[in-house]
Amino acid sequence: MSTTVQREENLKTGAAASFALHAVIVGFAIFWGYVNFGPRDVWGDPNAIPGAGFAVTPVDRIPLPSRNARPNPKADDSESEVEKAEKKDRDRDKVRKEDPDAVALNSKDKRRPNERQTSRYQYRSSEELRKNQLRTTVPQAMSNPLYGTVGAGGVGVGTGTPFGNRFGAYADLLRRRISEKWRTNDVDPMARNAKPAIVSFDILRNGEVRYVKIVQSSGIATLDYSARRAVIEAAPLPELPREFDRDSANVEFTFQLQR
Repeated sequence: MSTTVQREENLKTGAAASFALHAVIVGFAIFWGYVNFGPRDVWGDPNAIPGAGFAVTPVDRIPLPSRNARPNPKADDSESEVEKAEKKDRDRDKVRKEDPDAVALNSKDKRRPNERQTSRYQYRSSEELRKNQLRTTVPQAMSNPLYGTVGAGGVGVGTGTPFGNRFGAYADLLRRRISEKWRTNDVDPMARNAKPAIVSFDILRNGEVRYVKIVQSSGIATLDYSARRAVIEAAPLPELPREFDRDSANVEFTFQLQR
């Protein structure tokens, strides 16, 4: 009799332990799904009207291709970086020397000729006098930091849409700040369209950026690097809104290349 009772108690204990273990697993699965796939805040303007506006990419420079060369503000199409040779002085007064074998004639207005040719500019710097200095007949091409092409396409928060439920002004400010830093000069010029590159990062309360990583690749390594670099160069970002209830915000930016 005691053996039967003991077996029943062991079965009850095992069943209870199994039930508790399965309950813990199911509860953890539900919690994990809620955290990762539950409702999330989408920052943007809740009163935005679809189709009422055009996408505009703000720029902080003239949208022309930049040159990786020594800065030169003078406009010229030449690719040469060698210093240009100076033009000869057209106003130089050339004085002809007298022939020493010529017969001297007496003249009251006779003047003593100069031993050298005179020039308007007597000073020559040491750099101009270097004989081993290479010279060219064409000037250097213009290279100015005011010129540079920014990333073409779209930069958006979350799913790439400007619509959300709160903090529309702050989301627009983030888009502007990061889009100004997006450069696609290093991307293959033959690439016209590509899959969107999604970059995830955390914004702290003071605007500091951490944990910048690419969560979805575009298939073009240089494009992924340019998107990640845009976020890093835009830091520090504006401080989080006071109404935001957490000390940090995880943000995903979508970079879509279109040429």
